[in-house]
Amino acid sequence: MKWIFEKIAAFVVAYFNENWKYILAIIAVFILILCFKSTREVLKAFFGIHDSDNVVSGAKKLSTLTIGRVLYNVTDYWVAGLLGAMVVYMKADGYSYTIIILATWLYDFVAALVFWAISDMTGNDFTFGEAYRRAGNKMSTARIKFVGVILFVITPAWVIFKAIIWDGPEAIVIYFKNELRTVLCTIIALVVLSGIQGLFGAWLYTSLYVLWKVIF
Repeated sequence: MKWIFEKIAAFVVAYFNENWKYILAIIAVFILILCFKSTREVLKAFFGIHDSDNVVSGAKKLSTLTIGRVLYNVTDYWVAGLLGAMVVYMKADGYSYTIIILATWLYDFVAALVFWAISDMTGNDFTFGEAYRRAGNKMSTARIKFVGVILFVITPAWVIFKAIIWDGPEAIVIYFKNELRTVLCTIIALVVLSGIQGLFGAWLYTSLYVLWKVIF
């Protein structure tokens, strides 16, 4: 009898090794089917669409959020490009690494402060900070609890990681604005987060400059 179980176990292991991608895909589809209603509710929460909204008002909210994000992305590319140009110029001109870090810190702080102020004054969530928060809150009430909890944890982690690498601190403070509450706390958070992003930006662009010099 033992060899039968060994054969079965060997078959299961071999089958999984050969078809693990398909098995995971089937499991993912099954979870999505079970979570279809929850997924729809999360998307509605992300775009700020309520049950009372009709097709026109829902489309307006979706288009406003999308257009704002596109404009933000375009502007953010210019901001990142100017930052890169500044760091490369300072590195080529012989500035110390400490001065470059301080310059990128100040630059990132001013940029984040402007983006946050515009978002706060206009009410346009172009950073998707509030949208991610609404979606994350909705995920925590998902019918399949373990999926909701995992996504609720992943969402802020993704927002923080993406903001530090690219989007900027403004996305983080908008996401956590309910916890920060006051303008003072928000500005303090922007200062700290800008320092982290400034450190990363200084390292990234100086490294790229050094690599360019080595290659060419």
